[in-house]
Amino acid sequence: MTASTAPLRVISYGGGVQSTALIVLAAQGRLDETMGGPAQDAIFANVGEDSEHPDTLRFVEEVMTPWAGERGITIHTVRKGLRGGGYGTIAGKMLKEGTLSYTVPAFNP
Repeated sequence: MTASTAPLRVISYGGGVQSTALIVLAAQGRLDETMGGPAQDAIFANVGEDSEHPDTLRFVEEVMTPWAGERGITIHTVRKGLRGGGYGTIAGKMLKEGTLSYTVPAFNP
C-alpha cells in the first residue's frame, strides 16, 4: 500500500450556521479554489447528549449527515470514549464529585 500525497481537506463541523454554510458551499464546489481542492469529509465532535443542545444533535444526525452524504461529503461524529465503556461528556466532567475546575460552559436544559 502506498501513502497518498494528496492533502487532506476536512471541515470542522459544529452543527451551527457558519459551519453548515461551509458544508453547503463545499457541496456546491464553491470552496474548491480557496481550499485547494474539494473537502470530502467533516468532523462533528459530539460533547454529549447532556452537554449539547438537543436540536443541534438532531439537526446534525437527521438533516445534515444524510444531506451531505448524498452530495459526497461524509460527516464523521466523534465522541470521547471512557475506559470500561460508555462515553464522557462535558456536563459529566463538570458535575463529577470533587471537580475543582470546569472545562467550558455547556447547555443545561
